[in-house]
Amino acid sequence: MKIVQQMLGHKTATMTLDLYGHLFPDRLNGIADRMDLAVRAPNVPQK
Repeated sequence: MKIVQQMLGHKTATMTLDLYGHLFPDRLNGIADRMDLAVRAPNVPQK
C-alpha cells in the first residue's frame, strides 16, 4: 500500500486506503502481490 500511496502522491497510506480500500476489500493482498511481481519484473527499471 505504501508504494500505491507514493505513486498517487497521497500524504499517508491511510489516506490511500480510505479512498480506495472499499473497492477491493477481499482482494487487497492479491493486488499487492501482483504489484510486487510487476515492480520486480526484469523489464521494469528500478530506482
